[in-house]
Amino acid sequence: MAKVAKIEVQIKSPEDKFYGIVRHNITHFAEVLPDQFESIEQVEGDGQVVGSVRLWKFVLGEAKFSSHYLFHKQLYGTPVVAKDRISAIDDDNKSITCCVFEGDINKYYCTFNITIQVTTESDGTLVKWFLEFEKANKEVPHPTLYLDLFDKVTMKMDDYLLKA
Repeated sequence: MAKVAKIEVQIKSPEDKFYGIVRHNITHFAEVLPDQFESIEQVEGDGQVVGSVRLWKFVLGEAKFSSHYLFHKQLYGTPVVAKDRISAIDDDNKSITCCVFEGDINKYYCTFNITIQVTTESDGTLVKWFLEFEKANKEVPHPTLYLDLFDKVTMKMDDYLLKA
C-alpha cells in the first residue's frame, strides 16, 4: 500500500518565479545545481504537457543519521538514473505531478510519484513536495534521502532565483 511523505520549504522567491522554472524549464536545474544533477533530458514531449518524459541523472546526499545508514550509504554519491512522466499539471494551483516509471528508484520502490506545489502564504512562498511511494520490500527505508534532496534543491534554486 502506498504511503505519502511530505516536506514544506519556505522560500523568498515569488511564487510565480519559482513555479515558472519548475513548470517551463526544469532542465535548468542541472545547470544551476551541477552538484546534485548530472543531467535532465527531455526524452518525449516538450516538458510542457502531460505525458512528457524526462531522464534524470542525479546524486543523493548522505544521510548520516538515518536509521537505515547502511542502506543509504550504498546510494550516497552514486549517480541515480530515473525516467519520469508528467502525469498532471494544474497551473491554477501551481502544481505538477510526475511518476517515476523506470530506473534505479524502481529497484527499491514499486510506486514513486512526486508532486510539487508552490503557494503564496502570508509570510512568503511555500514549496510543498509530496512523495507517494510504495516500498518494494520491508527492508527498503523511508525515502528520506529524496526528501532531503527536495529540500536542498528548493533552497539552492531559491538562492539562484533571488540573484537572477
